[in-house]
Amino acid sequence: DVDECLVLNGGCGMLCKNSEGSFFCSCDEGFQLGSDRRTCNDINECDFYNGGCSHKCVNEEGSYSCQCPFDHVFNKTDRKTCHDTNECNSKDHGCEKNCINTLGSFKCTCDKDELLMNDKKSC
Repeated sequence: DVDECLVLNGGCGMLCKNSEGSFFCSCDEGFQLGSDRRTCNDINECDFYNGGCSHKCVNEEGSYSCQCPFDHVFNKTDRKTCHDTNECNSKDHGCEKNCINTLGSFKCTCDKDELLMNDKKSC
């Protein structure tokens, strides 16, 4: 049996597998075999359920990545799901008394019988 894969990779764009009396082409993960059964085309994973991303999916050659909005962070368990950043967990929030996390931001509040000053942080 002649190994067709030894000459110019059998004309395959990525992987060539010799078989008895023939050969076939295949592709790396993230690619699919084209209609010519030789070339490999990128799969746009973002076209399928947004790649599993909770927010933005970015297609890359042979792969993809998820992105979070500027005021969100990835969950610790994956790189697909984004959640709101809790600014109150940061020492930089500047609230004199109470910090309440809101979607994409935070607000300061004062204890009962106190008023919030014009700077929106002091009581």
